[in-house]
Amino acid sequence: VHTRPPPPPAMRLTTALLGAAVAGMPVLDGYQVADPTGYPVLRKSGRSTLYEVQLPRNVSYALGNAKVVKLVGSRYEIGHAYAQLLGEDAIDTFEKFATSTFPNAALKATFCAFADWLWDRFAAPYVPDEFHAELEGMKAGSPRGHLLSVDQVARRYATLANLPADPQNIVTMLEYELEKGMPALERDLINAVINHLTKCTWCSNGRVPFVPGCDSFAVWGNRTQQGALFTSRNLDWAKDTGIAQHKLVAVVNTPGVPPYAMFGFTSGLGALAGMSSNGITVSEMNADNAKTTFDGPPFPLRLRMILEKSATLKDAQTLWSATNNTDSMNFLIGSAKDPGALVVEAMRGFSGYFVDNDPKEAAATCEVGSTGGGKCGKAYPDNGGKTVKIGKPLPEAVWRSNHQFHPENMKTQEPLFNGTTFRYELMHDMITDYGARGVKISSKEAVSMAATLGIKGRNFFSCDPAQFDEGDNVMSIAYAPVVGAGSAYVAWEDGTGASWRPAACATYVNLDVSQFW
Repeated sequence: VHTRPPPPPAMRLTTALLGAAVAGMPVLDGYQVADPTGYPVLRKSGRSTLYEVQLPRNVSYALGNAKVVKLVGSRYEIGHAYAQLLGEDAIDTFEKFATSTFPNAALKATFCAFADWLWDRFAAPYVPDEFHAELEGMKAGSPRGHLLSVDQVARRYATLANLPADPQNIVTMLEYELEKGMPALERDLINAVINHLTKCTWCSNGRVPFVPGCDSFAVWGNRTQQGALFTSRNLDWAKDTGIAQHKLVAVVNTPGVPPYAMFGFTSGLGALAGMSSNGITVSEMNADNAKTTFDGPPFPLRLRMILEKSATLKDAQTLWSATNNTDSMNFLIGSAKDPGALVVEAMRGFSGYFVDNDPKEAAATCEVGSTGGGKCGKAYPDNGGKTVKIGKPLPEAVWRSNHQFHPENMKTQEPLFNGTTFRYELMHDMITDYGARGVKISSKEAVSMAATLGIKGRNFFSCDPAQFDEGDNVMSIAYAPVVGAGSAYVAWEDGTGASWRPAACATYVNLDVSQFW
């Protein structure tokens, strides 16, 4: 079971903060918001264009400005253009990430081969033909003189990001596959992976370092200015790997689907985060549940399917129900058209769906103890009873961190840890605090909430560099979706070594992505 260092005693539980709602929550200082001054063209390929996000003179990212790539054409053409415009960046992104994540060349080679095996054997059959066509375009457009091609980068990122965080869950699935029988070379590879995961000296706090953590919220209706929808996405991942040198917004404009934007890094066309011109937003959070499988589309591609084929929450739920779950994860899908948002608690063979003020969430409890499914773990002190109430739903708001509430999911959920329950309660408290003070949430408050939640150390309300060694927030987003328009406030990690800063303490760039639709 992976855990994070707990917050200091004063912040371990938020009960005291609830009582201070009238006075207002603490306010995070240390981040800023900036409007781009322009988008100069860097280069073109066919109908596709690569831009730089130009920032005001008094604002800078030490690792360089983000880029926007507008991809226009058929599936093959946009894959080819991506490789032509960003191929060197994509290869460098993966090499930096893999070299930083895996401590030696042999381990790196093993897990690259493992990622290829996962794609070929499990993911590929579930990936839509149109995405395979993009990969073919990437392969054809890849820069020469490299051992790695851009389509390989895209496939490896998708499969590695889709793995469970708990090494033992991966080992269990691989042992099950070994029992089915497989060719000798594949068996040797899988046994090597199992050995590395069983003796995972390179894991971080008991979790594999290439699996994201994260949190997300959505608010709308009477809680917001003009009833608008605001959603968020924090990506808490392996930090300071070098990939922040290749910050990217990828806008897809291909026949038959609404234009949409994906936010992240130059790691292939996968949606770590995204927003469509239909007003749909997508966010992902890892969840600790033993019921996982390799059989299904990796989540970065599944979220692209949602962006491409959904105009409402009903569309999104229907599509989700028609595709396979893989790793146990939480997802938050927002819809400006409804307006509202849907939480999906996914595990192998089952998805629990939650709306605002959901009675299932209100009834959720954990059982005191640290062994077995559905246990409270170290997240809640022993109150002398057998169960602890953990759900706190609200009207016109939904949110999640890294645990689940559906009774079916709770049966196999690993014991809770303080980092996830604290953030869940903190989101509840921030939302109720704005309501108690009569504040209608706007983009300003949405950015503040997202920044507060990003893991920057033990104190969520501080951007003190002294605590950054315990931070891992590499991207933080507040979405302001509008049908046919929409903006996203996006921040990325910056600096390296002693100068590293989490995204939540950096600059949120106000990106009006509708100009690229």
